[in-house]
Amino acid sequence: MRGLAAAPFSAAFSTVTIPAGTTPLAVAVAQNGNVYVGNANSANVTVINSTTNTVLATVPAGSDPAMIAVAPNGNVYVTNQSSNNVTVISSATNTVLATVPTGGARSRWRWRRTATSTSPTASPTT
Repeated sequence: MRGLAAAPFSAAFSTVTIPAGTTPLAVAVAQNGNVYVGNANSANVTVINSTTNTVLATVPAGSDPAMIAVAPNGNVYVTNQSSNNVTVISSATNTVLATVPTGGARSRWRWRRTATSTSPTASPTT
């Protein structure tokens, strides 16, 4: 046989189950390696240490946390679908910094940067 041969598939890996809230839906990884899991039916975010696979914190969020993004400054932004707001979490302390209203279920919002801001800002689209 000529060319490269693929090595046999290794079974030297394992699966780890980490407890989170009810209906874990959204996932994001912060620059510090912590994993943020939005739990849609328990209105919170589970913070997991990706090195030890242990739960570091459970942070309250709004109703039905659906999407998570991490900004370059380390802040974690969680969109809360049913409560029409965004929870801002510090990845350094795993605490809520702010809750930003988004104006209702039918409004459309976008994240944008400004020249004077180091974090994204919510603004309505036109």
